[in-house]
Amino acid sequence: MDLRERFRDLWARLGAKGNPDEVFADLVKRYSEPHRFYHNLDHWEFGLSQFGLLADLASLPDLVEFAYGFHDSIYIIGARDNEEQSAELALEVAQRIGLGQIEQTKIADLILVTKHDKYPSTIDQEIIVDIDLAILGQESFVFDDYEREVRAEYASVDEATFWKIRKGILQGFLDRSRIYFTDRFQARYTLQAKENLLRTISSH
Repeated sequence: MDLRERFRDLWARLGAKGNPDEVFADLVKRYSEPHRFYHNLDHWEFGLSQFGLLADLASLPDLVEFAYGFHDSIYIIGARDNEEQSAELALEVAQRIGLGQIEQTKIADLILVTKHDKYPSTIDQEIIVDIDLAILGQESFVFDDYEREVRAEYASVDEATFWKIRKGILQGFLDRSRIYFTDRFQARYTLQAKENLLRTISSH
């Protein structure tokens, strides 16, 4: 996948003003920060590949794609407001490139729902949540690589503390009424996701 060309195409569809390459270069710089072992360009690209499985369900697919590109644009280890900061950056860019107030609000809401602390309220929010969590339902070796990469991002945290917090997060996904909100991903990934989550929790 050529992320740059895809971003340029998205820019054109949105009718955005200014130079897409400048915005893209800034996002690449952010996603390439040295402390990112999982929340990096691969994560962005993987999410877009998963979006391809759901895009036909979206009411505003271009806004979902734009929001996903910014959803981890700010990623500070241990910070509790990464999503809020990412939404602020997206809003600054959206305003600068001429997107309307309604579009700006929808983009911010889409990014904030990837905090995974509340249930999505629109189909587009369901989609962005599901593509962000698609990694949970991948084959075991892919999921295990994901867990190792997340652990690497938190290398400064001791093992006991990390796994106490991490197991709580993973258990939280199991405790939800459903891991995925679109019927398509619920059918496609739920069984594997539960297997991955249970195996990881029980092994630590």
